[in-house]
Amino acid sequence: MENKNSKYDRSSVLLIVFIGVLFITSITIMMLQTFVDNWYDKKAIATILLILSILRNISYILPALAIKSKNLKIAGIIVASILILCLLISPAKMLFTIQPH
Repeated sequence: MENKNSKYDRSSVLLIVFIGVLFITSITIMMLQTFVDNWYDKKAIATILLILSILRNISYILPALAIKSKNLKIAGIIVASILILCLLISPAKMLFTIQPH
């Protein structure tokens, strides 16, 4: 049972966290790819980018968790989970194929 007197409800917090994660990871990825020359040849930078990408992809579950209706929440979690699995396939392939130079 949620406390109606609380300053912030759980749904609002989850949505703000989702927006924050998307913003921070997207800006960081863009800056690394823009300002680091040959970032794709540097194993450490490529690993950081992969971790950020995975974190961003996993955060797509947060809006589904913010849904208040139980039936819609279950549907949202299922759809978000399928999306996350699809989005994680590419980074997972890259993570296991990074070759040391």
